[in-house]
Amino acid sequence: MNAILSQIYQERNLKQIFRKGQFFDKDKIEKINDVQILQGFTSVLQMGQSSPLLLIDFKTKVFNKQTVLHFIKENKKSKSPVDLQTFFENKTFMTIYSKRMYRIKSIDFKSNPTCKMESLDVSYEQYYYQRYKITLSDLTQPLLVHEDRKTKQTIRLIPELLYMIELTTAQKNNFKVMNNIKQQTTLDPLERSNKIENERTLLDKYFSNHSISISNNSATPAYKIVKPALIPEASIKQTDGACFNIRGKLIEQSNINNWILIHYNEEQQVASLFTQEFIRATKELGNQISPPRKVVMNNLDPAAWSQALLNNFNTNGKPQIVVSILDRHEDSKLYNELKKFLISVQGVLHQNVSIQTVDSKKFSKIAQQIVKQVHSKIGKQLWNIQKITEISEKIMIIGIDVYHKTLANNKSCVGFNAQFGQQSEKHFTKTIIVEKGKELNKGVGQLLNLSLQQYQKQNKQYPDTIVIFRDGVGNSQINDLIEIELKAMKSVIQQTYNIKLPQFAYIVVNKRISDKFFSSNNENNGMIFPERVTSKEFDFFLIAQQVNQGTPIPTHYTVIENTTNWNEDTFWRFTYFQCFNYRNWSGPVKIPACLQNAHTVAYRVGEVIQSDAHVSLESLLYFL
Repeated sequence: MNAILSQIYQERNLKQIFRKGQFFDKDKIEKINDVQILQGFTSVLQMGQSSPLLLIDFKTKVFNKQTVLHFIKENKKSKSPVDLQTFFENKTFMTIYSKRMYRIKSIDFKSNPTCKMESLDVSYEQYYYQRYKITLSDLTQPLLVHEDRKTKQTIRLIPELLYMIELTTAQKNNFKVMNNIKQQTTLDPLERSNKIENERTLLDKYFSNHSISISNNSATPAYKIVKPALIPEASIKQTDGACFNIRGKLIEQSNINNWILIHYNEEQQVASLFTQEFIRATKELGNQISPPRKVVMNNLDPAAWSQALLNNFNTNGKPQIVVSILDRHEDSKLYNELKKFLISVQGVLHQNVSIQTVDSKKFSKIAQQIVKQVHSKIGKQLWNIQKITEISEKIMIIGIDVYHKTLANNKSCVGFNAQFGQQSEKHFTKTIIVEKGKELNKGVGQLLNLSLQQYQKQNKQYPDTIVIFRDGVGNSQINDLIEIELKAMKSVIQQTYNIKLPQFAYIVVNKRISDKFFSSNNENNGMIFPERVTSKEFDFFLIAQQVNQGTPIPTHYTVIENTTNWNEDTFWRFTYFQCFNYRNWSGPVKIPACLQNAHTVAYRVGEVIQSDAHVSLESLLYFL
């Protein structure tokens, strides 16, 4: 059936690019400088519970037509150039001449277009002229190496003949370009729904030529979940939708009486403004704060900054937190080294504030958000959500996710976050570095065991209910997931509890879906779609996040193991309520907070810290 779909789009001159099922119209291209915006549709047939379902969605693709050679030359001119070997690893580019996609393994500085090709007795320069009539402009440019996954055969590609595809940092920081892109790619729900319906009608005509008919799109039952009450009610000011602001005292006060502010000596004015606004905002939220211990540096050497902090620790003891002020664009290496030194080596919390943020006209408002982040990092609550009475107080809620783009030794990082109680009063967070690309891992059993011991240590008993949210697993991997991870975790539970086992639920979460649901009254956050699903298990779609522009994409939840006494309504409310528990956003996030925490820590450790956090920080949200 999907082959017929591809044939239909080919007849309509829509080309399949980037991924299977994505078809773009070559005649509908919006151009913004070097950026092109392609328009088309995602169309794919997938199996439902009883019959095939045709999934159609309007699709745009932002495409950078700068060449890789242009990027290399611009990077050379930059004040803070990126490491090209690191940058190009696992990046995907498109050839100008054949429009094929290639994933890059490395950059070969020893080769250039005058070198002879591996399989032919001609140089790269000669080959491209003879085959494509292309004359290369730079014969000194290095070559990029692609390795075929199946054959392991390598080929070398010319940077001048490759499109970047992804936007560069400079393009992303160009407000005018990004604003134009936003206008071209954001559709309101009615516009999107009309485009999809028109496409469905058109496809129906083409399918009829193959003796296939598409049935009418029947209505999908949907339910609105009432959002949880938030405590303290006196300080919570509701905004549009489900988001809110906190004005006045937080539910739990903190005393920031031992903190360090470190900055470059040329940023004295910025540091003074930050200190003034940070102290003011802290007191406005009902907290106590003392002036910082200041460490002023006369250079930007990461080793010197680490040593200066270490000297301060040895003299005055370790602080509650270290706050650094760095340039967002120029000081990325210093930021990474500082984060690694404090979080992994010293076990000291770290909060970075960029110079650009302090210089912003809105910094007086932003300062309060920084206070909330610091407040959460040191282990204090900002707010509490309403408890669900039919759910036990002795619950442990776990999120597991994997980050695959880890820089160190091409490994992947598993993030594990356990919250104790419905209101996430306490936490246990741990990461493990695993083999590159390995999504499933028996090591999560050991992480579960550590979290159970931590829960028992804090509460003098084990939880009587355990709920696990697992992200990043496709439908094709669920059987392996059951055999590898779920089996290992159930074994740990059996060994820990022996006789009376806890209530247990294991839920697979999928964010990367194209399913959209349209409502005549534009309802979005808190909407549950429990029927017409694609799994034989108990599953549902939930839109938790507040969306003010465009069309919200739901998250798909599949309960693959369940020994609780909860009914469907309890699962729905519990999942939605947990989306309000993420401490870095005043409102519901797309997925439950424990899962968002797992994703954030996997990214932070895998991309920046690249080693386990100090054991003293495992009970704190150091990664926010």
